[in-house]
Amino acid sequence: MKVMFANVRSLFNKFSEFLAHISIDNPDIVGVTETWLHSDISNSEIQVPGYKIFRQDRADTVCGRGGGVLLYVKNSINCVDVTNKFSSGFSNCLWCEISFGNESCTPLVVGIIYRSPNSCADNNQSLFESFRIVSSKRAVVFGDFNFPDIDWHSCTSGSHGRDFLEAVSDGFFTQHVLFPTREDNCLDLVLSTDENMVRNVASGGKIGSSDHDLISFELLCYSKLQGSDKTVLDFSKANFTHAKELLTIDWVAHLSHLGPAEAWSVFRNIVTDTTKLCIPLKKAVVKNRPIWMSREVLRAARKKRKCWRRYRVSKNSDDFAVYKKQELLVKNLVIDTKAKFEKQLAKEVKVNPKSFHAYVRSKQKVKEGVGPLQGNEGTLVTDHQDMANLLNDYFVSVFTKESSVLGTCRDSDNSSLVSDVVFSEELVCNKLKSLKASKAPGPDGIHPAILHECSEILSVPLCIIFQKFLDSNFVPADWRIANVTPIFKKGDRSLPCNYRPVSLTSVVCKVMESVIKDCLLKYLLDNGLLNLSQHGFLPSRSCVTNLLSFLEDVSLSLDCGHSVDVIYLDFSKAFDKVPLGRLMVKLHRLGIKGSCADWINSWLNGRSQRVVVNGNFSSWKEVTSGVPQGSVLGPLLFLIFINDIDSSLTSSISKFADDTKLYRKVSDKDDASLLQKDLDRLFSWSQTWQMSFNADKCKVLHFGPKNFSYDYNMNGSILSDVTFEKDLGVVITPRLGVPSMKRTSFF
Repeated sequence: MKVMFANVRSLFNKFSEFLAHISIDNPDIVGVTETWLHSDISNSEIQVPGYKIFRQDRADTVCGRGGGVLLYVKNSINCVDVTNKFSSGFSNCLWCEISFGNESCTPLVVGIIYRSPNSCADNNQSLFESFRIVSSKRAVVFGDFNFPDIDWHSCTSGSHGRDFLEAVSDGFFTQHVLFPTREDNCLDLVLSTDENMVRNVASGGKIGSSDHDLISFELLCYSKLQGSDKTVLDFSKANFTHAKELLTIDWVAHLSHLGPAEAWSVFRNIVTDTTKLCIPLKKAVVKNRPIWMSREVLRAARKKRKCWRRYRVSKNSDDFAVYKKQELLVKNLVIDTKAKFEKQLAKEVKVNPKSFHAYVRSKQKVKEGVGPLQGNEGTLVTDHQDMANLLNDYFVSVFTKESSVLGTCRDSDNSSLVSDVVFSEELVCNKLKSLKASKAPGPDGIHPAILHECSEILSVPLCIIFQKFLDSNFVPADWRIANVTPIFKKGDRSLPCNYRPVSLTSVVCKVMESVIKDCLLKYLLDNGLLNLSQHGFLPSRSCVTNLLSFLEDVSLSLDCGHSVDVIYLDFSKAFDKVPLGRLMVKLHRLGIKGSCADWINSWLNGRSQRVVVNGNFSSWKEVTSGVPQGSVLGPLLFLIFINDIDSSLTSSISKFADDTKLYRKVSDKDDASLLQKDLDRLFSWSQTWQMSFNADKCKVLHFGPKNFSYDYNMNGSILSDVTFEKDLGVVITPRLGVPSMKRTSFF
């Protein structure tokens, strides 16, 4: 396992050159001391592709100047933060534990330390205590310790470092760096509890203007790390011409006489066999090099490293001058290369918007892994399969146990009806052409790329199959199953409740869903059956239209001198809790009946799911409620389910999918009482339709300087007042101003 670390004296300012060193060495672990990071710098701004981030910022300085430590660990390594276990109160440290997927192999504890030259005696004692605790483990510790008076060749020290040297000796640690790392001093150290664990310690030059050497070494694990053997289709070598030849058959003759199950089986087998023959596999590779990084930058960075090593040996002033010249060249080259790439990206935004927005998103969010998770008994779960099972158990636990729907049924409220869907070859072909070839296949194994490339050919059999499915109310078994990806939302990463399940389902199923969705949506819009308060998942409606409409209402009231109260409502696991029987009642009420409604009912029922964590699967669990998140039809069905929540309200309501706010002008307590009555009606609706609110997460925002801040309650629970609320990504304040926060969108 390769490790590199350095004292960089501000990572943010040197990040681009730092990436070049990572690209050259491809280390498994990267440590950074004196990061100078602070809370206003997000992980997305310092992420390295293929690595997870652990960081500890220094909290007692202005804008983070000074101190701070960070670890990058490859995603393929099973690693958890155990800082609380080993820090002993020392302020600038990180401790992680690496598991090797083998019960017979002892986990490895990895620590990174930054000890300030001005560290007080109490802080030093905390550091020594950390070494005492970790000495019984299989461990390696590295970082900037700032003990210049220790001679590591003779293991002697002046008064300044004597206690630390004693702590190292008492713990039977071996120190492996035996050359100066800053000027003539050996300040950056690598210590291990096993003297044979570390080898090939070397200096890699300096990063930017930092006066510390970059240190690299190899770590002997004595066990193979959990790597990824994942393979993907190699589209660069795909032969789609041959694929089209193989798929050009008399589909009508093959399928017309078959039942729906047999027709699907024949189609699936032919398409998957063709994919295997025409598109080879390759091993999936995660690149840790940013897309702007050119070979020229890497060559220049390697040359800079060679110049440094030559100077370290010769101590010649001419060699130092050559090094400084190369250092300046690398600095300017990195800046120019990145700037040129970003300018070109912006220049081509109209012809290639996908690349532009992908690059911007990469700077806004970090794709982080799952866990470790807290088990049912409070234990920390780190095994990938155990985490998958734990998450699936939680996801299943929130499903609604539906009570009888008798008494809620009645005939359609309108004369219009939709009962059938027509699948034309042209329509299906257009749907196939619109598929994104880069997306993953579902459980049936049919890749969207083959559907996209062979759309004109495959639209013929799919029309036949879709019609058979609809006419016979049939859903294949591999359309009823889903591989669920847990997506972290916010809060404590160790709690399963803070993850959202997103289902990866059959791509072919999504094509059929899309045709049905278009038919239903046209019917609903043409007949004015969807309330205008809904802005989610609808054409010409968005977060922006939701916010503009809401803010206009509030602004007009405030301009007239009135106060406004807004209640932000929170549904509890809304998409997962939709009771299926009640959903079908609502479809019938809107005139959605016949084979269309029957097929939707069949598609929703009898489902099962398993959770996937880093390629490890949980056991299968039955899905008894909810619309699948990640499906095409699911969002529209959810809108239909909550559509009548507006009924009988006298106050205004605004929705974006399940994000709901109830508000009205409040000139006096009578107005507030009317708003409370509407809140009571919403609670009554939630009880009838088994779509519960989470009262603890419902908030009240009082607008206007003369607002008397009435207390609102939900079934007796007083709702919390807030001074600002994040509404669809925009922070709303009582006077529509900006609160004293940074780096967020406000209104």
